Amino acid sequence: MWRYSHLLVVVSVLFAMACSSGDNGGTTGPVDERQRIQAYVTTSVPATDNPFDQLWDSVDVDTVPLRRSGSIINSIAALPTHCEVQVIRTGERLYIRCGWSDPELHLQVKPWRVTATDGRPRFRRDSSAYDFGEDQLLIMFDGAPFGGWDTWRWMAYRTGTVGLAEGLTYRNGSFTVDAHTAAIYLDNFVTEDSLPKYVSIDGPAFVGDTLYLAETSVEPGSFVSGWTFNQPVPGYVIDSALARQVKANPQSRWDILAAWDYDAVDGYHTVVLSRKLNTGFASGEDLNMAGLDSVGVRIGMLDDLPDLIPSNSSQQAFTSELVVKLQ
Repeated sequence: MWRYSHLLVVVSVLFAMACSSGDNGGTTGPVDERQRIQAYVTTSVPATDNPFDQLWDSVDVDTVPLRRSGSIINSIAALPTHCEVQVIRTGERLYIRCGWSDPELHLQVKPWRVTATDGRPRFRRDSSAYDFGEDQLLIMFDGAPFGGWDTWRWMAYRTGTVGLAEGLTYRNGSFTVDAHTAAIYLDNFVTEDSLPKYVSIDGPAFVGDTLYLAETSVEPGSFVSGWTFNQPVPGYVIDSALARQVKANPQSRWDILAAWDYDAVDGYHTVVLSRKLNTGFASGEDLNMAGLDSVGVRIGMLDDLPDLIPSNSSQQAFTSELVVKLQ
């Protein structure tokens, strides 16, 4: 399994805040002040590939404040002050729909740029930890089987383009990827040559946002002419064939389905993530929610970031702990 190198100090601080927020001074014991969200319990099944399925029209919308470094956001351009949350529980799956404002869609994760076009093209990678990222959503459930938080991580480019989210566990200050280490997103990097490993089979004529593995060439130097200065090449390649495979035969890392829409006019993300209440995988990393009355949840948004960064609170924000009522 993989381990993310960045420690989520921001999340840790917020966890500590939530633990103390229910203390009323000790006069009558602790008071649970966590915001509650009631799941819409139904036998009807919403579409897993349409964030605007009609069933969502019947579900109450809860507005939840977002926090960064212990303060409610007032005027941070990159992040909203709140998100809108809806929950559906069927006999088999849990569905969570989140909506939030974002004036600009970010999809280019650590892209390459053409720096010279005379003879063999040369490239430079935009790899700042604080930029050249993507919009992300995290939904974290308290009570992972081995301790910590069972986490669903949606990334606009690396998972959203193929209708999935990634399963992680947050424990002891870091994230660990769930079982099934194969990645549907591949780092487009050749260490020894400092070149993109893949370019489109269309070479410099490629103008899309998403580079799929089945549509690539592994000889970027063979496209000698046609490049323009500063032309981007995606920093990650998406294995859509593997994505189809894991949807048909889920494993713990890839057992979360995603439906997504970005409204460029209004600047608004709508994302629906869903997973079986009890996945039953042998690895045992997923929280079994089938018999639970309620579960503690945190929700986080990242704006234009490749990864979670402890010191950067201006581009990532989380809710306080919520209680989702499942029955």
